[in-house]
Amino acid sequence: SKGRWDVQVEYQCDTRSVSLKPENIQPKPSCGWEVVAMSLSSRTTEQDLSEAFAKCGLVRSARMPKKEDGSSKGVCVIEMALKEGAEMAIRMMQDLLLHGKPMRVEWSTKSKHEMGLNKPLAGHTVLVTGLQSAPQHNGTVGRVLAARPDGRCEVDLPSNGGTKMLALKEENLIVLCAESGEPKATHEPQNSAATGHGMAATTDPAA
Repeated sequence: SKGRWDVQVEYQCDTRSVSLKPENIQPKPSCGWEVVAMSLSSRTTEQDLSEAFAKCGLVRSARMPKKEDGSSKGVCVIEMALKEGAEMAIRMMQDLLLHGKPMRVEWSTKSKHEMGLNKPLAGHTVLVTGLQSAPQHNGTVGRVLAARPDGRCEVDLPSNGGTKMLALKEENLIVLCAESGEPKATHEPQNSAATGHGMAATTDPAA
């Protein structure tokens, strides 16, 4: 229909065509649904990470860059088959111990750029991780209210049935989605046909 995209989506081992508004879809990053696992032990392998991330969904690939001497750089780039799997990995794999070291997981730089998740952080939904002084907040999802002159972000977090504002460093925040919690389409449709392999629906098709 006029003003909508006809998107082919995979559903229960079948392919269906769904008509969606542009604001309800998000183009898949050119690198795929790519996340980065960091702070890894030198003993951690691509196989270790593929098996761990498979608990969140289908893993397309896991690549560990090496130093010139062949040793690990302590990071791994993982491409998940679906956006939901990547988002689950960012939530569930935080601080997972592999060979005695807790890992940190976030969207890759290219994914963040193409999904519009770069700075400024105000209005973004974020996951708190790596707090030393208030570890009870690690794993909590909140919303960035504003950036402070000292470089910290004011983050609204759920606490004891209400909310609590904390001033946190950006290094302790992982962006989950754009402002209002709804990723927005980055360009207008050029034609009425698209493929679900390069799109992610963000709301109900009937919207």
